[in-house]
Amino acid sequence: MERCSALDYIVWRGLEKPIAGETMSKTIVVVGFGPGISTAVADKFGAEGFRVALIARNLERLAAGVQALKAEGVAAAAFVADAGDPASIRSAIGKARAELGPITVIHWNAFSGS
Repeated sequence: MERCSALDYIVWRGLEKPIAGETMSKTIVVVGFGPGISTAVADKFGAEGFRVALIARNLERLAAGVQALKAEGVAAAAFVADAGDPASIRSAIGKARAELGPITVIHWNAFSGS
């Protein structure tokens, strides 16, 4: 059996063919968006046809991320929230769902602790 990374497995599972006549909605929420792995995850899932919701505290970074995704033809939106604040995250995820549709995957790339 061929080994694959967790991301490859998630993408593979998310890209299963829908049942005939069924439409499959694919949206990923990236919590803690910033440079590095979260950008790579957003790019990879966006390239695979997912709509991408970016959540972070830094509005400028979020705007740049959405602009880069949209330049590649990806439906993307940004939501400012603090991953250390459950109410803030709940609100941002609710807004993402309202704007982009049902959420398929959440990638948690944030750490709140000491």
